[in-house]
Amino acid sequence: MANGIPTQNQTGSNSAPSRKPSYSAKLLIGFCIAIGIIGSGGAYQSFLFNKEMKNLSVKYQNLGPDEVLVTTGFSIKQNMMLKIKILSEINPRPEILFLGNHQLKYFGTSFSNTISTSKFFNLWLGNIGITEIADITSYLDRASLTPKKALVVMITTPNNDNGDNIIGYKGELPDEMYQLHKLGKNIGRLEVIQNKWRLGTLSYELDYKKIMGLINGLSIEIVPPTARRVSHFMILKNGAFAHDDSNYWNSPPIKNANPLEANKSNIKPHHIEEIRNSITYIDGIAKSHRIQAILVIPPVHEDLDRTSLADKILTEALDGLELSHTRIIDHRKIQEKTDPSFFFRYDHPNSKYGEQLYNEILSIVAENKVTDKKETIE
Repeated sequence: MANGIPTQNQTGSNSAPSRKPSYSAKLLIGFCIAIGIIGSGGAYQSFLFNKEMKNLSVKYQNLGPDEVLVTTGFSIKQNMMLKIKILSEINPRPEILFLGNHQLKYFGTSFSNTISTSKFFNLWLGNIGITEIADITSYLDRASLTPKKALVVMITTPNNDNGDNIIGYKGELPDEMYQLHKLGKNIGRLEVIQNKWRLGTLSYELDYKKIMGLINGLSIEIVPPTARRVSHFMILKNGAFAHDDSNYWNSPPIKNANPLEANKSNIKPHHIEEIRNSITYIDGIAKSHRIQAILVIPPVHEDLDRTSLADKILTEALDGLELSHTRIIDHRKIQEKTDPSFFFRYDHPNSKYGEQLYNEILSIVAENKVTDKKETIE
């Protein structure tokens, strides 16, 4: 400083002007922060999930024949892994294992206290379709969890959601099962695909159920059968959904509830190959274990002669199948589908239907022979 006047270095007039972060840089920083939060939240939620899973065995063993196992804060993927954990605890393995979606979640509700889990278990999950069911079948095969006598799988009735939830992926399948039946013999390629799938489904990490799980914590509880419905995942000892939904919905089922416009069909002719490939894969697993596979197409509450483009496409897919160890129970034209007493909702057959279906499955298993004959109930 000379005569009290600052020099250039002191004033900093030669220093480079400060720059504000660009819009792209801000986006990148925000993205990194979001990924960090999601990753931390996911890790913490996994910690909570693993902690609860350690207590699952004791709770399931203590579950009475009429009591209900309830999960709180669990995602759909976590509920699936929970049910597979339960399945692994059943000894001896179930003779009949059902693998399908919510359309038959009541399958077994009425006989949960009379037929043991060594005879029957219902492994239902969300909105899974036949593509995802083939993946889960592959997972069960690798984990030595296939049933002793019959693997019963289902295809969502085409007239339910106009062909939706039949093929493809809905983001509800646990990551380790994704495309397992397609790429199971190419582990390197499978890992690449599954990692891309995890990145592509980051939105799942922001699922409101996961967020609520982080806020409220996760829990597995045993409640009495009279407990009111508080969760979408309340299962009995045999995996079936616990509640009579006629009281929950408080209204009769609506016939022909879902529209079936041809131009809005969710399956197209080019999906036929995927349907056939998935069913054929399941048939091959049944053959390798020398068990019976049974493919069920349940009804919805509708007029007897109601049809759709999606319905016709599924029929074409089934007509071209060549199966050695699979029987098909096709209830799309069953007379009872016009009777409201067989349904809780348009797309949810009730326990009365479940008992009829179970007896039909037992009849097929009792024949103790495999054939590609299609069982169609008119």
